[in-house]
Amino acid sequence: MTVDQGGGNVQSLTLSQGQFQELHFKAGAHFTSNLPVLVMQYPTGFLSSGFGQPSDMQLVPADEFQQFLQLLCASRSGMD
Repeated sequence: MTVDQGGGNVQSLTLSQGQFQELHFKAGAHFTSNLPVLVMQYPTGFLSSGFGQPSDMQLVPADEFQQFLQLLCASRSGMD
C-alpha cells in the first residue's frame, strides 16, 4: 500500500492479513493498494479534530459508494 500525503511525501507499507500500521497526519492523505484494505480514522481529541471521543470513521473506496442503502432492524428487542 502507498500513502501519499502530497508534496512528494509518499510512504510504502507492506502489511499482511491482520497487521496494522498507525499513522499520524496533519492534513489529508491518498491511500492506494492492489489488495483489499480497511482504513480507519480515529480522531485524536475534541479540541484538535472538532469531534468528541471516542469516535472513528471507516474510509470506503469511492467506487464502493452506493446510491441506495436499506437498513433493517427489529422493532422491539428479543425478536429472532
